[in-house]
Amino acid sequence: MGTDSDVAAKIERFWVQPKIQECVRAAVGVGGDKTAASAWRATLVSAGFVPVQVSSMAEAQAESLLKKLPVRGFRLERRAGSLFLHWQRGELASVSAWRC
Repeated sequence: MGTDSDVAAKIERFWVQPKIQECVRAAVGVGGDKTAASAWRATLVSAGFVPVQVSSMAEAQAESLLKKLPVRGFRLERRAGSLFLHWQRGELASVSAWRC
């Protein structure tokens, strides 16, 4: 059957990743990123995952990377346990952490 890490990797690859991709694809035509975020959060919660705070180390690394960028306008925001990367006034990406 394999080790625990092999099983976890297979679950992530064949169940979690396709579900997230499905939610994002469905939301792109409906309402954009905010709808997609709601859909994948609901999917993860219904599968038994619990959101956890992103570590302060991850936040420090993200801030360090932003300081090294020679381009102005990027900023990092911490909201609802997630990190959000913004370019000027628009949200580009978000990162969250989950525990099974």
